[in-house]
Amino acid sequence: MLRSPYLARTSPPLAAAMSQPLLVSDLRKFHQTVIFKPLVHIKIQELCIIVAQSSSPTDIDNSIPNPLPGLLGAFSLPNLRTLEIRGVPWPHEEFKSFLTRSNCPLETVILGAELKIRRRQRAECVALIPSLQIIVSQSEAS
Repeated sequence: MLRSPYLARTSPPLAAAMSQPLLVSDLRKFHQTVIFKPLVHIKIQELCIIVAQSSSPTDIDNSIPNPLPGLLGAFSLPNLRTLEIRGVPWPHEEFKSFLTRSNCPLETVILGAELKIRRRQRAECVALIPSLQIIVSQSEAS
């Protein structure tokens, strides 16, 4: 089990969340996490973050906050090459901070069709990493 005294005082099973999918209850608690110092993980080269939405309108829980800003703030991934994000709004400022902090050789960002990234935001990301390729998928299948 991974343990870090820097990560959080209020976080529930953050270590468990790194080795298995996050559950709805975990997302509520993770959003409340106070990050003291990002966890550096030097081996992760590919990361896929998918926040699944229910297909039934009666099962949708709108009280769940976007976990992506917190996740991007919790980690520094200096060897990350590919990042895929689906199912959540684009957290532009947090992503730029993550890129700067990680100083990673990121080559490709794959965004779900539902994500909206403006041309200006794309240009700002490419200014940080000139070789970065941002792909917005046309379907939900990756």
